[in-house]
Amino acid sequence: MVNRLSIGQKLLIMLVAPVLGLVFFAVNGILEKSAVVAEMELLDELAGLAVRASTLTHELQKERGMTAGFIGSQGAKFASELLAQRGETDKALMEFTKQAANESFHALGAEFLRQRDLALEDLRKLQSVRDRASSLQSRASEAIAAYTHTNTILIQLVGQIANNMSDSEAARRIIAYESFLMVKERVGIERALLNSAFAFGRFPSLEQFRAFVSIVAAQGAIKEIFDGHATEAQVSLLRSRYTGDAAAELLKYRDQGFESNGTGKLTADAETWFRTATNFIDGLRDVEDRIGVDLVAYAASRRAEAQQALYFFAIIAVVAIVLAVVLAQILGRSVSLPLTKAAESAREIAHQIVSTTKQQSASANETATAVSQTTTTVDEIRQTSHVASDRSKAVTETARRSVAGATQAMQAISQGVDAMQRIRAEVEGIARNILDLSEKNIQIGEIVQSVNAIAEQSNLLAVNASIEAAKAGEHGKGFSVVAGEVKALAGQSKEATGQIRAILGEIQKSSNAAVMVTEQGTKRVEEGVSLIEELGQAVQELSRVIEESMDAATQIAATANQQLAGIEQITGAMQNIEQATRDNAAGINQLEQAAQQVQSVSVKLGELVTGKAAA
Repeated sequence: MVNRLSIGQKLLIMLVAPVLGLVFFAVNGILEKSAVVAEMELLDELAGLAVRASTLTHELQKERGMTAGFIGSQGAKFASELLAQRGETDKALMEFTKQAANESFHALGAEFLRQRDLALEDLRKLQSVRDRASSLQSRASEAIAAYTHTNTILIQLVGQIANNMSDSEAARRIIAYESFLMVKERVGIERALLNSAFAFGRFPSLEQFRAFVSIVAAQGAIKEIFDGHATEAQVSLLRSRYTGDAAAELLKYRDQGFESNGTGKLTADAETWFRTATNFIDGLRDVEDRIGVDLVAYAASRRAEAQQALYFFAIIAVVAIVLAVVLAQILGRSVSLPLTKAAESAREIAHQIVSTTKQQSASANETATAVSQTTTTVDEIRQTSHVASDRSKAVTETARRSVAGATQAMQAISQGVDAMQRIRAEVEGIARNILDLSEKNIQIGEIVQSVNAIAEQSNLLAVNASIEAAKAGEHGKGFSVVAGEVKALAGQSKEATGQIRAILGEIQKSSNAAVMVTEQGTKRVEEGVSLIEELGQAVQELSRVIEESMDAATQIAATANQQLAGIEQITGAMQNIEQATRDNAAGINQLEQAAQQVQSVSVKLGELVTGKAAA
């Protein structure tokens, strides 16, 4: 059979066979990398679902802790906070439900869909759990168990994603994500258990205490699983959260829970414990965000690598097809039929490549648009974080100035109290002096009365003397003149004593009025001292509140700085992803143009070969 072939046909076989092998290799590579691209696109959607599931569990954890404190205090605490938190949970629930309805998830199989539907079904029961808690018809342990069951299903849904990944590195990262969510969930359960115990004053039962001990012990084991699957940067970030101030504060309250042995009295405030545990969990949320961003970045990076490899294999296939067509053209009419078939095959393959590249181009453009929008949003968040950080610093500085002002006000009030005390002493001295003056006025009145009596006696003696002088005749005229002068002098003395008595009466009235005024002044001074002391207590309380506000503002500023650093990292990562996506889109467009040119050349070659065969 081989001997019957012409030299041209043998030459064609020798030249075309390696080219066909090269085409087979290229097509096989295209199919393989196309599958990787499709899987990474699906991973991108799944990463979004995992991030929304983790956000929902975070909000459910907060709601669980507040609900436990609300029930433990018989509705006395966390009422308004719980209502606001339910609103935040509902927002996260809406985002998760929307993402979970993605049609592309049907490619993952029945088990994943069953777990997703199980999570959605359990979330529909959330309102009944809330209603029972609001009416205090359930115990704290029952509410904690209900929320924990829902979070467990959501975390298991994240774990199901790893089972559907053929990429081992992607599966490893998802397992790290799942194990971290389990660690954070255990911390959230611990917050709820202790919040209920602190609100109640002790652990309601030994069962709840044993659950608390078990939860704390499980955190270490799950954390080891995370350390074995997470990246070095993720492990380092988590360790930093376990060595910070928030972790030290959490350990202080945890030790009190252990020391009670489940039966002793707990003295810590439930709201203070909840705030402390929430600060620690918010620190863990930074790690959670980092893992989510790294997962999305890995999917984008792997998709970009697969798309570049896809371009490479497509170029190889195009070159091999063009080479086969050129060889067939060179061999001439003796092999025109095989060349015609090769040209038709080349045209069909080129058409398939064009279709594939168009789909990849559309997908890349959509991805580039989505990444661009995400980058814009992250940049807006970064700017908002800058503003929040600056404002928190300004609030801290204002609080510090307020503390200094309150201290000065306390000093001024203290000085005012001393001055009022001195005024009171001086007013009391004036009152005593006026009383002394009043007593002396009385004494003067008595003296004036004595003088008045003497004047009356003198007047009487003068009258008697005048009578005796008249009896004496000439010899009594001189004595009569003296008696008249004495009588006149006695009259003047009596008139003067009357005036003095009137003046003393006026002085006495003025003294009495002055005494009353000084008594009222003393009372007003005492009231002023009392008011200033009350003002001092109010300023002291205000100073304490300002100091607490300053501490809170300082914590807010520190948290804002941490969040700002994390957002800066996220912004850099998203910008790198955006640039890589744009480069991929540009490469796909170039490949599409090259494939269209190859298709055109294949058509022309086919027509040329057909024309030669007809001749």
